[in-house]
Amino acid sequence: MLNISTFETVVGQSEAKKKLSFYLNSYHHTRVMPNLMFCGQKGQGKSLIARETAKQLVAYGEDKKPLLKEDGVTLKKKTFVEVNASTIKSVRGFVNTVLMPHCVDKDVTIFFDEASELKNDVTMSLLTLLNPNLHNKNTFVFDDQEIEVDFSKQTFIFATSESHCIFPPLMDRLVRIDLQGYSYGDLGSIVQKSAPEVTFQDEVLGEIASVVRSNARQCVKMANDIKTFLCGKRKFGKKEWAKLSDILSIKPLGLSPIEIDLMRFMESRPDGSSLTNLAARSGMSREAIQKDYESFLQTCGLITITAGKGRQLTGLGSAYLKALPA
Repeated sequence: MLNISTFETVVGQSEAKKKLSFYLNSYHHTRVMPNLMFCGQKGQGKSLIARETAKQLVAYGEDKKPLLKEDGVTLKKKTFVEVNASTIKSVRGFVNTVLMPHCVDKDVTIFFDEASELKNDVTMSLLTLLNPNLHNKNTFVFDDQEIEVDFSKQTFIFATSESHCIFPPLMDRLVRIDLQGYSYGDLGSIVQKSAPEVTFQDEVLGEIASVVRSNARQCVKMANDIKTFLCGKRKFGKKEWAKLSDILSIKPLGLSPIEIDLMRFMESRPDGSSLTNLAARSGMSREAIQKDYESFLQTCGLITITAGKGRQLTGLGSAYLKALPA
């Protein structure tokens, strides 16, 4: 049996990695990897773990033995093709830009990022292509062309942060991998991995982890800001973090000025604020407030939303505002 990676480059996500290792072990026996759907919030590493999974999909020949590269030693991997689902505008576009050039008679992993953006007719086509069966093969007919998909050659991986937008029959055809939220320790590790040349002191990684909003992508951006701040120096501790936080106006929990302003408005209306009130106060749309701002404030326990009263500051929210510098 081939050695299966333990996903060393992927921080956290123990449950997902355990499940993927199970399917990868099976793949090297059966030559068939189940088609996958990675679900998780933005910045939880869906694309990263999808790519790391694809790296382990070795191409096999008709004799069911692993194929080798020209050096005769290195294992040949399936070709990896990444597609942003929003760029596929029609079934014809799907056939002409994805299936025909990349899939037919090829060993390939197709990764559809932002899968919630798939058009309805493309989704219907995928239902035919991905339907599970004993033969692990399906045929899709388009413009009198028969396009065969063989799951021993082609693997399809999807990722979305909007799992509720995925057509249920499509989700049923895939193995769902749900990603977990990151702990502060995980987030600190991601910052460290993203700035390996920096020595973090005074347990400052914990403070940095508290402001990146549980988002791995924000960890990478923060690591880049730290490297820019250090200008080639190596050590970064609480003194340096205080200076950088002042320069970049980094607030506790990573709250934005707009979020803090919304909280101050709620503080001024202890009986509750409607979404309409907040929209008028901020000059933003109701949808922007719901999707971009108040959800994180709720997650942090800083505000609460109750029927009949609307949005109100919690005790934790009040304490947060009092602790801010005047």
